[in-house]
Amino acid sequence: PLFMGCYGLGVSRLVAALVEVHHQGDSIRWPVAVAPCTAAVLSLGGGDLLSAEQVAAHAQGVFGAQEVILDDRLDISPAVRLRDAELLGFPFVLIVSPRNDQKGVVEVRTRWPDAQCRLIPKLELPSALLSLWQDAGTHGPAGAQPMQW
Repeated sequence: PLFMGCYGLGVSRLVAALVEVHHQGDSIRWPVAVAPCTAAVLSLGGGDLLSAEQVAAHAQGVFGAQEVILDDRLDISPAVRLRDAELLGFPFVLIVSPRNDQKGVVEVRTRWPDAQCRLIPKLELPSALLSLWQDAGTHGPAGAQPMQW
């Protein structure tokens, strides 16, 4: 039989320790393995919401359905939404905007292992996200295959 004991080291202390060790300035920088959500998809500058939903669907194909948040709060400025995504510490932020749509790319901001910003062609997005996810210190699901655009 297994017995559970309480020695003062609960979930709340573990989360506090993670935040203390992995914060960056005044925002959280969640490790990918313990992040509440892996990615946020933001539609900025009056970008096509349908395009953002497509990007979110492909990100869900890589990260899993419960791991992606679509920020469609169009009544809030893009700067506030970007700041919210940074404060919440999403390991990946995918940005859809009219300018990027014209170029056929999605802006991907990563926080692990280092903060970087990349423009990834939409056709290469699933495989690029899987590669970035693996580089960030986690491995995709067994036998994970990127979805086709």
